Amino acid sequence: MYKSRYLEKRLRHAANSHKVLILSGAKGTGKHSILKKIFPDADDVTLLHNTDKYYKRNPESLVMGNELSMVIHNIQFLPELLPIIREKIRDSHQNKQFILTTTQSPDSLQEEIDKFIPDDIAIIKMPHMTIDETENYPEAKNWLQLYLENPSSLPTRKYKVTTTKNLEEILWKGTLPGVAELKSHKQVHNFLLKYIKTVLREDIFALEKIRFPRSFAKFMMATAHLNAKDMNRAYISRNADNVSQEVIRKWLKILDKFQQWYEVPPFKAETSRRISTKSKGVYADTGVACCLHEVKSPEELKTLGLIENMFNAYCINEIMALTKMSPYKVNYSHWLTSSNTKVDLILQIGERIYPIVFQYTKEITRYHASGINSFFKTYADLDLMPAAIIYLGDKCYNVSKDIVAIPWNIVLES
Repeated sequence: MYKSRYLEKRLRHAANSHKVLILSGAKGTGKHSILKKIFPDADDVTLLHNTDKYYKRNPESLVMGNELSMVIHNIQFLPELLPIIREKIRDSHQNKQFILTTTQSPDSLQEEIDKFIPDDIAIIKMPHMTIDETENYPEAKNWLQLYLENPSSLPTRKYKVTTTKNLEEILWKGTLPGVAELKSHKQVHNFLLKYIKTVLREDIFALEKIRFPRSFAKFMMATAHLNAKDMNRAYISRNADNVSQEVIRKWLKILDKFQQWYEVPPFKAETSRRISTKSKGVYADTGVACCLHEVKSPEELKTLGLIENMFNAYCINEIMALTKMSPYKVNYSHWLTSSNTKVDLILQIGERIYPIVFQYTKEITRYHASGINSFFKTYADLDLMPAAIIYLGDKCYNVSKDIVAIPWNIVLES
């Protein structure tokens, strides 16, 4: 069953003003479904990892028709089409629109994208599903947008907390649309196993030169063990048949390229304190991370001691998804001191800095604000905005004039 997405309005708006749309998102995030809803009459072509050699030799044959709009999925398998499409839309006798999807980061196609006239092309990133979308509240106001505009006013707005599932189940299943309606643990586990194998076979192994495929699979499992933690390439290497650090760096870039994993860099500003210079690695889907971690059920998240890290990863992914709907350019970082004082995520818009911490607790105490207070004291000369504590409770309130507590599953009412 299709679930409405925040991105629908943005896609419709972009379609009204651009001849080429590129929708970029990890495999399985819902690109096919959302485009089928918005462009139901468009000619629809899906390229596969084993695209016919004829199309490789004659890519122009795919776009010879007279349709007014054409959706081409998985452009990464036939990037030779991009210059042909660029020439097509320059033809003043045609009024054709192309909607392209890719599982790769747009950076991978940047050289060809830069050759388009900027007004002709729009690039939109497709995130995983947010809690609002999963729970069928796609028209809900974006709480993060209000927080970025006026943090202290958030508790004054009408809101509710909503979810029909417990948190452990949500973290274990993840946020891929394909798991939303699956009921049994076996169905979910099998779906995620198949998903990982498909990503490896049809994306990574099909397009990248991986000399040690078995070691790469072990590498993915090792990175899952570090989900939402500081990067430790030596640990990854030890658990991936001792492949070299150079290979590990290359493989991490490949995971990022296919939007399965990303790194949150350390916060950089002048200070005399000893601060970690390591990035924090995050899997884009907690369900995939749990599957790689061989977690067989939601209950095992607690017994294996993984629940807090998965909660942190989930919150980071949720905020990342919501910022993709924001009109602002948002930079991300994290902060960790030598004494393990931390701010889990820092959003920066221009000079404005928003510190955010994630607390796996239903009650906020002074202890839970210690990382934020330390950050405020360390960087008192910067343009610091009120901080946020994302937690398990159901009340949105101002902890102090500089800190607001926000439920992890908050939905703003109209």
